[in-house]
Order: sequence, then C-alpha cells, then structure tokens
Amino acid sequence: MQMLQIFGELMMVPRIEPKLRVFAFKVEYPSRVSDLKMWMHTIIAATKEVCIEADPVQLIIGLSFQ
Repeated sequence: MQMLQIFGELMMVPRIEPKLRVFAFKVEYPSRVSDLKMWMHTIIAATKEVCIEADPVQLIIGLSFQ
C-alpha cells in the first residue's frame, strides 16, 4: 500500500511521469532484448531447416494453397 501512495505522490510532481516511463523502459529493456533474440534464433533455425529440407516446388505449392 505504501508503494501505491509513493507512486501516487510522484505522479503529482510535474514531468515525473515521462521520467518514470523512461526508467521503466530501461529496467525492462534487457529482458525484452533477450526475448527478441530467442525468437529470432528460433525463426532463423526454422528458416534454415525449411530451406535445407524442403523441395522449392512443393514449398511454393504448399504456400499457394494456404
């Protein structure tokens, strides 16, 4: 409850909201980057697998019917 009170008081200070948003972004940024890297590695691995194992003609036919 104290945390909400402090946050409420801080929101009354002029221009504190943008500063808090920047701070929150800076705190969350590393985890967002690591999540994005994980997804990119997954996409790259799947793309490589499709390119290596798939017959290009069958791939085009499969994509055109979806």
